[in-house]
Amino acid sequence: ATLSWFAKKENVPLRGAPLRPDWAKLQQGITHRRTRAHLSSPMRFWSARGIVPEEVDETALDACMAYRAATTALKADAAARRRIARAWNRCIGVVPGWPSRRLTEPPPKSSLAGPAFEEFPAGLGQDIETYLTGLTQIRRPPGSRRRAPCKPSTIKVRRAKLVAFVRKAVSDGIPISSLKSFRELFDPDLVQRVFDAYWRDGGEVPGIYVIELASLLLGIARQTRCIDEAAIARLDDMRAVLEEYRPVGLTEKNMALIRQVLSSDVWRLVVSLPWQLMQQANAMRDRAPIKAAGLAQLAIAIGIPSVFPIRLGNLGAIRIGENLIRPGGPGTPYWLTFSGFDVKNRVRLETVFDAELTELIDDYIHNHLHVLLRGS
Repeated sequence: ATLSWFAKKENVPLRGAPLRPDWAKLQQGITHRRTRAHLSSPMRFWSARGIVPEEVDETALDACMAYRAATTALKADAAARRRIARAWNRCIGVVPGWPSRRLTEPPPKSSLAGPAFEEFPAGLGQDIETYLTGLTQIRRPPGSRRRAPCKPSTIKVRRAKLVAFVRKAVSDGIPISSLKSFRELFDPDLVQRVFDAYWRDGGEVPGIYVIELASLLLGIARQTRCIDEAAIARLDDMRAVLEEYRPVGLTEKNMALIRQVLSSDVWRLVVSLPWQLMQQANAMRDRAPIKAAGLAQLAIAIGIPSVFPIRLGNLGAIRIGENLIRPGGPGTPYWLTFSGFDVKNRVRLETVFDAELTELIDDYIHNHLHVLLRGS
C-alpha cells in the first residue's frame, strides 16, 4: 500500500521506468497491440540507460537481453530476441520517426540448416509438388472412402515436414544430388538412417514428431507407389516399431489443467450448462423461436462432448438417423456412432447416451430443430 501511494503521489509509472520524450513519442505511434507489447520492455530499458532510438543496434539489444536474464522473470532466449527484433523491424517505415536500422532476427531453433527447396534435384522437387497438388483435390486412397481436399495449413505442414526430412538426410551425410525423386528419398535404408539420426537427437526414446513422420512417409509411399511392395512393407515395419513408443494418455501439461478443473467447481458448471440453456430456450420459444432454437442447439453441442469427447468436425457433421440413432426404437436411448472412415484417426466411435441426455436431444429435435430448418 505504501509503494502504491508513493507511485501515485510522485507520478511514478506502476511498471517499468518512465519513458523519455523521444521514446514516448515512438511508442504512441505503435498501433499494433502485440508489437507494442513486445517492444514495451526494451524501450523502457533503453530509455532508462539513456540510449536514444537512433543508437539501438545489436549491442544495445545484447545489453537488454542480459538485463532481462539477470534481473527479471522475462524470457531472454533466442525466441524472445527474435520477437523483439521482428517487432522493431516491423515498425520501420510504418511508425513516423522510427529509425531505419534493422535488428538481426535469430532463426527459429526448429529450422534445420540445409539446402533450400529450390536447390532440390528437379525430379524430387516435382514429386513433392505433384503430391502436394494432389492434396488440394478430392481423392480416394485404396481401401478408403473419398477424402475432401486438405486445408492450406495441412499442405503447408506436409511441405515443411518433407523439406525438413530431406535436410535431415543431407545433414547426416547423404548427398542432395543422390535424392533424385521419391524413389530414392523413400528408400528404406535411407529412411532408417534418417530416423536413427532423429532418434539420437531426441534422446532415449523417439519423439512424437518422428512417430508421426513415419506414418506420413508410409502414407505417401502407398499413395504415390514410388517404391515396390517389399520396400513399403519395410517402411510399415519401421512405423510399427516407432508406434510402440507413442505416449499413452494425456501430457503432463494437460493433466495439470484437468486437475485444476476437477479440484474446483468448473466441471460441475460445465455439465449442468446444457440443461440450463435448454430451460432458457423453452422459456422463450413462443416469443423468440429462432433465438430459442439457437440456444437449444448450443445445449446439445455442449452436452454431447461433455459425456463423449469428439472432434468438432464430427460434432458438426452428426446426422440424425445416420450417426445419431435409436436401435431400440422410440423411447430407447440414443446411440452416437461414427465409422472409421469418418474419424481422423480411423478408429470407430460408438457410445450410448443416458436417459437424461436422450431426453435433452429429444427436446431439441421435437421442439426446436424445425425452426432452424426453415422449410429446407
